[in-house]
Amino acid sequence: MNTSRWRKLTYRQATADDADRIMAFCRDKPCGTEIHTSVKLNGEKTEIGCLWTGTDGAGLLRLVVYDNGSYVTYLTRRSGFVAKPPKEDGFDRFAAPKRKARLCRMVYRGGTPSFPEGVTALRGTALLEMYKAVRETDALNDRTERRYVARARAVNAGLAETFGIYEDGKIASTAGICAKNERYALIGDVYTVYQYRFQGYAAKLVNACVAAAREQGLTPVLYCEKGMRKFYRKLGFVELAR
Repeated sequence: MNTSRWRKLTYRQATADDADRIMAFCRDKPCGTEIHTSVKLNGEKTEIGCLWTGTDGAGLLRLVVYDNGSYVTYLTRRSGFVAKPPKEDGFDRFAAPKRKARLCRMVYRGGTPSFPEGVTALRGTALLEMYKAVRETDALNDRTERRYVARARAVNAGLAETFGIYEDGKIASTAGICAKNERYALIGDVYTVYQYRFQGYAAKLVNACVAAAREQGLTPVLYCEKGMRKFYRKLGFVELAR
């Protein structure tokens, strides 16, 4: 990659005026699901601090950046994911907080599973219960509360789905379709409460997400840490080349 090319880009936070260009930029790319959903959900209220754009000297959109607080997605007109652009024009805000290690991208290449029994779609207050189970606390921090509100809005708008398995009246495991564009559905938030692990709950919930995505004509994709690749391969996922 020619890094000098990207030094010519001008970075700034996205505004409502950028919405149409951003939607066209990411509507059919695996790594564009979160960006597509964010713009579609927020409309004229594009999330400040989550979306940035990079334009060249002619004003052509070359780069869109989405920061969900855990990792940063870079979507470029050339190849999808690129190394972090140079720090200039205020873009160095993305240097903090510290991000997770580089994640692997995987895409589903298996058949269409039936929706598994014992899985419940989570909406409303059940979503709040889900975040409390994941955080293992009833006192959510500001960042988690913002994510809960964003997920609830996305679920209500049909832009996301969240599923769970209950044990003893409480959520034992959860997973969901976090974002969509016109071609792909991003699976994430796969989590099982400690005492219920190694019982196949996560696999059942991922299959529920796959079934829901395929029913909508979408191809499931996900990001995972390298150590989890074997788990997802057994469920029909393969790695996407960068």
